[in-house]
Amino acid sequence: MDSRRLPGKAMLSVLGRPLIAYLFERISYVRGLDDAILATSVADSDDPLADFAKSEGISLYRGSKQDVLGRFYGAASEASADALVRISGDCPLIDPQLVDEVIEFAEFSGAYVARNIIDRTLGFPRGMDVEYMTFEVLGWLNRNCTEGSYREHVTLALYKEDTPFHVREYSAPEGASWDPHWRLCVDEQPDFELVKRIIQELHPQNPQFTLDDISDFLKKNPHIAAINAAVRQKEV
Repeated sequence: MDSRRLPGKAMLSVLGRPLIAYLFERISYVRGLDDAILATSVADSDDPLADFAKSEGISLYRGSKQDVLGRFYGAASEASADALVRISGDCPLIDPQLVDEVIEFAEFSGAYVARNIIDRTLGFPRGMDVEYMTFEVLGWLNRNCTEGSYREHVTLALYKEDTPFHVREYSAPEGASWDPHWRLCVDEQPDFELVKRIIQELHPQNPQFTLDDISDFLKKNPHIAAINAAVRQKEV
């Protein structure tokens, strides 16, 4: 909730509901998940998120504000998870079908880690970021990553360091309809304006709209796709 660029973004309202509600609704459509957990901090500023989870019957875990990796590990441990998928709260438009595809890809290939976000050449816009990992991987990260940036950015070591795990990258299908340069995440006000327009247009007709549906809408409305074109991603 303490985002410097867009404070309180998870609770910004669209059609009378906070953004976080759309994220958890969309996660509920993922066939390959047993549970969805909102992992937030114990800081007073995150009380609105905790209150939302309690009011909606969503599993909740609260931990350290600074040690996000420790918080994520605590949530997975409490849930006795064998494997898990990390979806950022910045991604309220996440495509449930894509999440299922990454899970199936990981399980079929025997990967310990499967992801579609190592770089944009994999063909997915920001906001469609999926990271699958086994609990063994998460435990290794929690034990071995002590540097502050690694504790803040949960899986950063999997991008920066050699690890003993089988990692697979999931690429978009050839000829995918969407533009991988679109920003479908919410970091700044223009991002929110774009995401709001997409939800307002697509959700009332079909709450389970896909990335292909988003693509159709934005291609028909390039002026909307351009709303956040000037926003630059923050470097880690």
